[in-house]
This record gives sequence, structure tokens and C-alpha cells, in this order.
Amino acid sequence: MDFLGTLLWGVEVASGYAIDVWNCRARLSRWQGDTLLEAENWRELEDEAVEAIEAFGGAVNLSGLYPCPAELAEKGVWQ
Repeated sequence: MDFLGTLLWGVEVASGYAIDVWNCRARLSRWQGDTLLEAENWRELEDEAVEAIEAFGGAVNLSGLYPCPAELAEKGVWQ
């Protein structure tokens, strides 16, 4: 997988999932090739995504990619 060496906030990401933050919204996303796709149910999971960002030491007003906990990634619905 292409993303194995990707660093998000200094943390190696090997799961293929990330929390994509922009415009003060937290979207559960996953890599498909070079494209980051949102989960169909990201809005339902947004509160949990924000909690994960804050537990990591980030904030929803700091745009960027954050590591996604496995238990949150498992809740995502994908096309």
C-alpha cells in the first residue's frame, strides 16, 4: 500500500484510515490509491472523530489529517 510511509502529525499511518479535518469538520476517511475518500456515514461518526482528534492532542479547528483509531475505522460505511 502506498500510504504506509505517510506521516500524520509525526505518527506513521499503516491502517489506511485517517480523520480528515477541514472547515472545522472531522471526516472519517480512507485511502483508495492516492485519493482520500469520506465514509458515507462520516456525519454520524463526527463526534467520535472529534474526540479522537482531541485525545491525540489536536483540535477540530486545525485542518489536516489525523490518525484514526481502529475502533472508529471499523464503524465506517464505504461504497
